[in-house]
Amino acid sequence: MPRRSTKLKSTRAEAEKLVRSVVEKYPDLVIDALLGRALWPKEVQTKTRYTRMGDDNRSILAVSFNPDGDGHADCMCKPDPDLSETGYMPRFRTHIGGGTSPHTRTALLILARAIMLDELVYPQDLSQLDIE
Repeated sequence: MPRRSTKLKSTRAEAEKLVRSVVEKYPDLVIDALLGRALWPKEVQTKTRYTRMGDDNRSILAVSFNPDGDGHADCMCKPDPDLSETGYMPRFRTHIGGGTSPHTRTALLILARAIMLDELVYPQDLSQLDIE
């Protein structure tokens, strides 16, 4: 029995190494492949709010999912007493800029690509919105 467990661990380690290599060489292809199919990461649960504070201020980015699978995103900020402005949108810096949320920043890049792909298939007229 221990041999099988060791073999499974070895196979998983080899798969992880292969996946990392492919992601490193072809990140755009991997992103598009992931965005091209419905998936649900095992660790993500419905009725759970996943929240991350921005690097610069008292703003947060939050994501949650309903039991029917619909996704929701929230951006919130509170006034910062040290600044004259009332608040900012969350900012996720690169590691060079002192960022503390590298996974969230990468997810935002993937979200940007997803928005681009959706706009190609389902274009929207944003001019009708009174948002800048």
